Amino acid sequence: MPIKYLSILTPFELRTLAEGSDQVYLEDFKKYTNISGYESDDDIIRWFWEIVFAFSHEQICQLLHFWTGTPKIQSEGFKKANLAIKKIPMKG
Repeated sequence: MPIKYLSILTPFELRTLAEGSDQVYLEDFKKYTNISGYESDDDIIRWFWEIVFAFSHEQICQLLHFWTGTPKIQSEGFKKANLAIKKIPMKG
């Protein structure tokens, strides 16, 4: 972002832009999570989202921290977070 545009941001907006937001919209989390190797209506996926939607705000932040390395979502939201649930075939 060009420096000349920083002056139009409030301190809160600048901080959110730099650090991300802890405001989590679970429907967007679900919508923008790429699922590979499963169908969205498979039991394992439904159970995952049931559990996530039952989480407290703190637990959701902990999940994000585990999954992304940060407990906050960037200002662009989940659309650009590149989150995925991928089934990895077992060899045996």
